[in-house]
Amino acid sequence: MKKFFLFITLVSILLFSSCSNNNHPVESPIKDEETLKIEQEIFAVKNILKEFEDWEGDKTPNEAVYTLNLYNDKYILTIVPKGSKDSSLNWTDMFYFRDIKDDDVLTIEELAPMDKLASTISSYWSEDKQWIDKVINRELPYEEQNDYYLLTVDYSRNYNTNEINGLYFKISNTRKPITVEEGSITDKRQKLAAGIKEALNAPGHPEICTNVYFNNLGELIIEATSYWSELPESDREDIIYLLKGILLERKDEINVEGYGQFFSPVGRGLESFYAN
Repeated sequence: MKKFFLFITLVSILLFSSCSNNNHPVESPIKDEETLKIEQEIFAVKNILKEFEDWEGDKTPNEAVYTLNLYNDKYILTIVPKGSKDSSLNWTDMFYFRDIKDDDVLTIEELAPMDKLASTISSYWSEDKQWIDKVINRELPYEEQNDYYLLTVDYSRNYNTNEINGLYFKISNTRKPITVEEGSITDKRQKLAAGIKEALNAPGHPEICTNVYFNNLGELIIEATSYWSELPESDREDIIYLLKGILLERKDEINVEGYGQFFSPVGRGLESFYAN
């Protein structure tokens, strides 16, 4: 791990000095018209495919529509994008279809794939399961707004007989496109987060994280892989020490308090830290 930490240290120095020519404390808060772009909400297709890696279907990057299926089309997930770039997808809708009959009894276990999708997209739905109760109790249609996401569940019916032939699950991304101004606080946060991610995933060892971003509270969020928990505690402490140093050096410039936290692949909170 010595070479790994040497690389981290070098990258840290680069991150410290990246804005040295224009480094000065930010006197005022973020302007009202400057909307924070949360990386979590421009969802990466590769993260979805990783969560559903046991599904069959079209997993080719840069296609117009992504369609996955499980158990001979019993479950179908379709992602409709606004536009693709590399492995990221600025999507509009995710459709989920579960083949059922009118008299089928739905259980929590049968709704698990839908729950998995909702929880993957938003941590809100990893805690709030009201929509599942509505589906099990057949209180449909049901609609729920969560920040920039709209969840809709209803029956799919035969147009001729009106008989139920499926369960229709949809998550819509209602977030409007955002333009980030070069040199703005948001731009600086994004570049710093990208640099941290690159450093953590340095060659020579498995990736430590899948995503790094500052949320709308200015907190540094690191979505860790399982490899993070496999590292010795001393190595994790060394990495957190370096991250605290980066935040301490840059927090005035990017207008953050210096709080950060790691999260597990399933969204469970792990180590947190504060640069003071």
